[in-house]
Amino acid sequence: MVTDKATTKGSCLCGESTYSFTGQPAATGTCHCLSCRKLTGTTSATCFLVPRPNFEFTPNAPIKTVTVTHEVGISMTISFCSNCGSPMCKEADTEEFRGLAIVFAGTVDNADALLEQPPNMELWTKYRLPYVAPIKTAKQCEQFA
Repeated sequence: MVTDKATTKGSCLCGESTYSFTGQPAATGTCHCLSCRKLTGTTSATCFLVPRPNFEFTPNAPIKTVTVTHEVGISMTISFCSNCGSPMCKEADTEEFRGLAIVFAGTVDNADALLEQPPNMELWTKYRLPYVAPIKTAKQCEQFA
Protein backbone atom coordinates (compact mmCIF):
# COMPACT_ATOMS: atom_id res chain seq x y z
CA MET A 1 0.00 0.00 0.00
CA VAL A 2 1.21 3.50 -0.78
CA THR A 3 2.11 5.31 2.44
CA ASP A 4 1.75 9.01 3.12
CA LYS A 5 5.50 9.50 2.53
CA ALA A 6 5.91 7.13 -0.43
CA THR A 7 6.85 8.46 -3.85
CA THR A 8 5.11 7.11 -6.94
CA LYS A 9 6.84 7.57 -10.29
CA GLY A 10 5.44 7.46 -13.78
CA SER A 11 6.44 7.97 -17.39
CA CYS A 12 5.20 8.19 -20.95
CA LEU A 13 5.52 5.49 -23.62
CA CYS A 14 8.95 6.64 -24.83
CA GLY A 15 10.25 7.30 -21.30
CA GLU A 16 11.32 10.90 -22.01
CA SER A 17 8.61 12.53 -19.86
CA THR A 18 8.57 11.47 -16.22
CA TYR A 19 6.82 12.61 -13.06
CA SER A 20 6.48 11.75 -9.41
CA PHE A 21 3.95 12.31 -6.68
CA THR A 22 4.15 11.79 -2.95
CA GLY A 23 1.57 10.23 -0.68
CA GLN A 24 -1.67 8.54 -1.55
CA PRO A 25 -4.03 9.85 -4.20
CA ALA A 26 -7.05 11.68 -2.81
CA ALA A 27 -9.18 9.31 -4.91
CA THR A 28 -9.02 6.97 -7.87
CA GLY A 29 -11.69 7.16 -10.53
CA THR A 30 -12.68 5.67 -13.85
CA CYS A 31 -14.30 8.14 -16.22
CA HIS A 32 -16.53 7.20 -19.13
CA CYS A 33 -17.10 10.74 -20.50
CA LEU A 34 -16.79 11.45 -24.19
CA SER A 35 -13.77 13.73 -23.67
CA CYS A 36 -11.82 10.97 -21.87
CA ARG A 37 -12.68 8.58 -24.70
CA LYS A 38 -11.23 10.97 -27.26
CA LEU A 39 -8.22 11.78 -25.09
CA THR A 40 -7.24 8.17 -24.41
CA GLY A 41 -8.50 6.45 -27.55
CA THR A 42 -10.30 3.86 -25.45
CA THR A 43 -13.68 3.48 -23.73
CA SER A 44 -12.71 4.98 -20.36
CA ALA A 45 -9.86 6.51 -18.39
CA THR A 46 -8.74 5.44 -14.93
CA CYS A 47 -6.97 8.22 -13.05
CA PHE A 48 -5.37 8.99 -9.71
CA LEU A 49 -6.52 12.32 -8.26
CA VAL A 50 -3.39 13.73 -6.65
CA PRO A 51 -3.19 17.00 -4.69
CA ARG A 52 -1.35 19.34 -7.09
CA PRO A 53 1.36 20.33 -4.56
CA ASN A 54 2.31 16.62 -4.32
CA PHE A 55 2.75 16.17 -8.10
CA GLU A 56 5.64 17.32 -10.28
CA PHE A 57 7.08 16.63 -13.69
CA THR A 58 10.80 15.93 -13.76
CA PRO A 59 12.66 19.16 -14.64
CA ASN A 60 13.17 19.51 -18.40
CA ALA A 61 10.63 16.78 -19.20
CA PRO A 62 9.37 17.45 -22.74
CA ILE A 63 5.79 18.34 -21.79
CA LYS A 64 3.26 20.04 -24.05
CA THR A 65 -0.06 21.31 -22.71
CA VAL A 66 -3.33 21.75 -24.55
CA THR A 67 -6.45 23.34 -23.09
CA VAL A 68 -9.77 22.00 -24.35
CA THR A 69 -13.41 22.39 -23.40
CA HIS A 70 -15.17 19.37 -21.90
CA GLU A 71 -18.63 18.53 -23.22
CA VAL A 72 -20.22 20.25 -20.18
CA GLY A 73 -18.25 23.44 -20.75
CA ILE A 74 -15.44 23.17 -18.20
CA SER A 75 -11.88 23.87 -19.21
CA MET A 76 -9.33 21.02 -19.06
CA THR A 77 -5.59 21.44 -19.47
CA ILE A 78 -3.97 18.22 -20.62
CA SER A 79 -0.23 17.52 -20.33
CA PHE A 80 1.30 15.28 -23.01
CA CYS A 81 4.80 14.06 -23.74
CA SER A 82 5.83 16.29 -26.65
CA ASN A 83 7.98 13.46 -28.01
CA CYS A 84 5.60 10.45 -28.14
CA GLY A 85 2.24 12.12 -27.46
CA SER A 86 1.29 10.06 -24.40
CA PRO A 87 -1.28 11.87 -22.23
CA MET A 88 0.20 12.10 -18.72
CA CYS A 89 -2.26 14.10 -16.63
CA LYS A 90 -4.88 16.80 -16.79
CA GLU A 91 -6.27 19.56 -14.63
CA ALA A 92 -9.88 20.70 -14.69
CA ASP A 93 -11.32 24.11 -13.92
CA THR A 94 -14.21 22.89 -11.80
CA GLU A 95 -14.82 22.90 -8.07
CA GLU A 96 -14.72 19.09 -7.78
CA PHE A 97 -11.23 18.84 -9.30
CA ARG A 98 -9.61 22.21 -8.54
CA GLY A 99 -6.17 21.78 -6.97
CA LEU A 100 -5.79 18.22 -8.24
CA ALA A 101 -3.53 16.67 -10.84
CA ILE A 102 -5.64 14.02 -12.56
CA VAL A 103 -2.93 11.48 -13.39
CA PHE A 104 -3.63 8.77 -15.96
CA ALA A 105 -3.15 5.54 -14.01
CA GLY A 106 -1.64 3.70 -16.98
CA THR A 107 1.41 5.97 -16.83
CA VAL A 108 2.42 4.80 -13.33
CA ASP A 109 5.66 2.80 -13.52
CA ASN A 110 4.80 0.42 -10.66
CA ALA A 111 1.93 -1.76 -11.86
CA ASP A 112 1.21 -2.81 -8.26
CA ALA A 113 -0.05 0.72 -7.60
CA LEU A 114 -2.98 -0.05 -9.90
CA LEU A 115 -3.90 -3.01 -7.69
CA GLU A 116 -3.38 -1.09 -4.44
CA GLN A 117 -5.58 1.86 -5.45
CA PRO A 118 -8.64 0.47 -7.28
CA PRO A 119 -11.18 3.04 -8.46
CA ASN A 120 -13.48 4.24 -5.69
CA MET A 121 -15.74 6.09 -8.12
CA GLU A 122 -16.94 5.82 -11.70
CA LEU A 123 -17.85 9.06 -13.44
CA TRP A 124 -20.17 9.69 -16.38
CA THR A 125 -21.70 6.23 -16.08
CA LYS A 126 -24.49 7.32 -18.41
CA TYR A 127 -21.86 6.96 -21.18
CA ARG A 128 -20.49 3.62 -19.95
CA LEU A 129 -20.81 1.13 -22.78
CA PRO A 130 -23.27 -1.70 -22.14
CA TYR A 131 -20.58 -4.39 -22.39
CA VAL A 132 -18.48 -2.74 -19.64
CA ALA A 133 -19.46 -3.94 -16.17
CA PRO A 134 -19.73 -1.46 -13.29
CA ILE A 135 -17.00 -1.61 -10.66
CA LYS A 136 -18.99 -3.01 -7.74
CA THR A 137 -16.96 -1.31 -5.01
CA ALA A 138 -16.97 2.12 -6.69
CA LYS A 139 -19.47 4.93 -6.21
CA GLN A 140 -21.50 5.27 -9.42
CA CYS A 141 -21.94 8.85 -10.71
CA GLU A 142 -23.95 9.75 -13.81
CA GLN A 143 -21.82 12.88 -14.25
CA PHE A 144 -19.07 14.33 -12.06
CA ALA A 145 -18.95 13.21 -8.42
